[in-house]
Amino acid sequence: SGSTPDEVGMIVNQPYPFRVSGYWLWSDLDGDADIVLYDSDGTTARLTRSIDSNIRAATGAGLYRDGFGGTFVCLANTNYRVVVKPTTVTNLSIYEMDVPSAAAMDGLAGGQNFQKTSRTDAGAWTQVTTKRPFIWILSDQFDDGLGGIRLAGHGGLAA
Repeated sequence: SGSTPDEVGMIVNQPYPFRVSGYWLWSDLDGDADIVLYDSDGTTARLTRSIDSNIRAATGAGLYRDGFGGTFVCLANTNYRVVVKPTTVTNLSIYEMDVPSAAAMDGLAGGQNFQKTSRTDAGAWTQVTTKRPFIWILSDQFDDGLGGIRLAGHGGLAA
């Protein structure tokens, strides 16, 4: 929480409405943190899940998968952010991948609509179009726009 940036995550944007119910995260959590889904304004927290670092099985990096304890329906073609926000003074490692250009993101699920976002002290968000952190949303409903048909599943959207 004393680092710059102190919130790191991913922009999530889909061409259809979808309901967020949880997250996946590859991280080394040496301290407690919140996983937050921010609304399109980048300020309003729509879903939050607190993680206690004592739940981890080992002191190294690990995969965390959990529900938010609620859901939120995201609008089509709208940027949302799912981020890791430390709640204790410590170091958290959020793993990510790099690509040589923003266009190279098109070879991955979600394409350029999924990219790194970060900020310091609740300030302005900064995006990096050639990085993608290993944090994903879990979505349990998608709207195909064909008159009320819902595609529901047990898994999620992982980009």
